[in-house]
Amino acid sequence: MMTKTICCLLMALTTTYGKEALTPTRLTPGKIIYKSDFSKTAPLDKTRWQTRQGTRWNIEGGVLKGIPSTPEYQAKKKATGKGHTGTIPRIYMLDIPRDFILSYRFKLEGGKPSGAVPLVEFGHHVSRVHFSAEGPRLLSDHEKNTLAKIDQPLELGRWYNVLVEARGDAVVVQIENIGTLSGKDPFIGKTERPIIGFTGNVNGIIYLDTIRLTEVMK
Repeated sequence: MMTKTICCLLMALTTTYGKEALTPTRLTPGKIIYKSDFSKTAPLDKTRWQTRQGTRWNIEGGVLKGIPSTPEYQAKKKATGKGHTGTIPRIYMLDIPRDFILSYRFKLEGGKPSGAVPLVEFGHHVSRVHFSAEGPRLLSDHEKNTLAKIDQPLELGRWYNVLVEARGDAVVVQIENIGTLSGKDPFIGKTERPIIGFTGNVNGIIYLDTIRLTEVMK
């Protein structure tokens, strides 16, 4: 009976995430909170998405595309000396549960990485993966702690599937054709993380697609 139950669960996960996608290894998906393949051109749902720092995001060609702010916006910010200039495309996914499973695919074009971006973060400065020039780093507590790293940089113009499992003080991140990052930090467990943030390179373009966010079964 137990074997049959496990087989059914594995079949369900394969059906849910697809044969070519990554599948959860630590947690079991629960209720779907958000799902989109951006196949329909429409304005972004502002209850779910928040564009940041004047950067420009649109659904086009079946993907969500992010580009830097306009030259006018950047000039205005430079003149005042206040706030980010928007040279890094950045967007927040809002209303994130405490524990979650996130799967998505992304591609970077143009621009250059910095000491902080490109990234995906789980709560602002709570925990994040920095896709550095040397390879992805799993960081926590305002980037003070490096929980795991892989010395294999991403390639521009290539799509990558990513799957994130977050529960309590632990985060596990699978990156297709790169490897798995995992770590724990008490700071993660005790700090709220109501957003998931995505950025591209400095002066680059980022494409997001096939996003799925679910709760975690207890």
